[in-house]
Amino acid sequence: MPITLQASVQARHSLAGIAVATSKVSNAAWTEACIARRVGFANAIFHKMLPSS
Repeated sequence: MPITLQASVQARHSLAGIAVATSKVSNAAWTEACIARRVGFANAIFHKMLPSS
């Protein structure tokens, strides 16, 4: 296998790894944001239902 071809294959593999890692991180961040939004929404409803002291 020529060195240039091997280098391009390795670069492609590392780029794919970076892309997978990035998507995993962004998915985790999106999930956390959704959970935080739901919790905040629930807290807002809960506080509205409670009599304001």
